[in-house]
Amino acid sequence: MQDSGSEETDYTKPVAFDFLKSDNKTVSSFIQLIYEGKQIAITKESSDPEVPARTYYMKDIDDVFGLIEATSLIQPQNDHQMAYVTDLDLLLINFENKTGGQDIATVTTKRVEDEVMKNDTESLPRVTYETLLNNIRQNTGSFFQSRSAYLDNSNSGLVAYSKGRNNFYTPERPYYLQTEVFTGSDGNTITGLSLQVQDGSLPSKKLLGITKIENNKFLALITDNQLNNPKFYFRNELEDEESYYTSSEGVEYRRYSLCVIGENQDGALEFYEPDEKVFVTTIDNCVFASEEYSKWVPRMENTQNLISSFFI
Repeated sequence: MQDSGSEETDYTKPVAFDFLKSDNKTVSSFIQLIYEGKQIAITKESSDPEVPARTYYMKDIDDVFGLIEATSLIQPQNDHQMAYVTDLDLLLINFENKTGGQDIATVTTKRVEDEVMKNDTESLPRVTYETLLNNIRQNTGSFFQSRSAYLDNSNSGLVAYSKGRNNFYTPERPYYLQTEVFTGSDGNTITGLSLQVQDGSLPSKKLLGITKIENNKFLALITDNQLNNPKFYFRNELEDEESYYTSSEGVEYRRYSLCVIGENQDGALEFYEPDEKVFVTTIDNCVFASEEYSKWVPRMENTQNLISSFFI
């Protein structure tokens, strides 16, 4: 579509659709149009007049995780239920495949609040954001590992648990989280999380995990700056988005400072970073999690049965 009032001149060519007909009557048809437009840039002014403004470009992951302020209308009735809320607006995300290309998926998003037990008396409130697969277009051939085409449940509601287990979030089957502990480039221990699929296929889901205390920092930024339609922005510590760190154990990982992006009262995009930064790490470009979230994830088997020990 072209906006006659816009200064843009670089448009795609007109798109035509051909519908099947029978006896000159159009057969009922369904079209799913996947469109990825130009990259959005945001200029961040520096508080220091001697430091020039910097331009940041949005990645597909920066347009995924919203629902920061969302609360579920369906509230738990007891301690053995956990509420979650979903956003049914379709979004595009990319997954790198073995051919060097991109698998393109349409997804919706989900937000869950829960608690995990650190010990017999202490618990950690957390917030988890995840994508729910709607459809995926894969470009791999028969010689390469394919991605899971499992379609997630996209309804808001409640998850009920038995009295015998801690009421914490885990991805629904066939997915499960796997933990890998390694030494970061700064010498500190990092707990990396990766998303696995029970049948051995590649995951077609992305997940963001932070603690509730960390999440509250972004709620404050949204309120203080009166942002509309806020989402998380992943600011890469490295200048090159394709670069990564390598641990002493040979683990490749990326580290992002989590920010919040949204529209100001004039409709212009702005992003803000907490004074006390929240860093998230990924080792598979599917799971992005803070260290405080990752190190308290209960150890799980691929059957999703809880093992009575924790990674610390």
